[in-house]
Amino acid sequence: KRAWFAAAILQIFIASMYMVHLCAAYAYLPELTTHRKSLVNYTSEFVAAQYTASVTFLIFMVGVLFLVDIEPGQEMMSVKLSQSVVVTVSTVAFGFAWKFLFQERPPSQNIPEGSTLFTAGFKKLWRTSNTIIEHHSAIK
Repeated sequence: KRAWFAAAILQIFIASMYMVHLCAAYAYLPELTTHRKSLVNYTSEFVAAQYTASVTFLIFMVGVLFLVDIEPGQEMMSVKLSQSVVVTVSTVAFGFAWKFLFQERPPSQNIPEGSTLFTAGFKKLWRTSNTIIEHHSAIK
């Protein structure tokens, strides 16, 4: 049972890092072009690449687990193996992207006086949510 708990913690960690990575990646997409149609194409290609990577990983893990020939009652071995592969590949891929692909750039907004980056972000989310509720009922 301890191993299942550790696997769940690893899964939560890597899913959280994936969301952080996606936020950064999606934030850069609008800077690639000023043409709406090109942006739609970039976004769809990005999502298709993510899906393809997920399917490729699934096929890879099914093949590896088939070759390893897990015996009934040894399901934890498949969890350990797949989590090890996910954490290793994600750490290398995300680390490379964060270190070498995301370039330094000036901030697009300044943090208001008396705020921190953390509080300014939540205040902006609050204002954006209120704007959506008040003025954009179609996307509530």
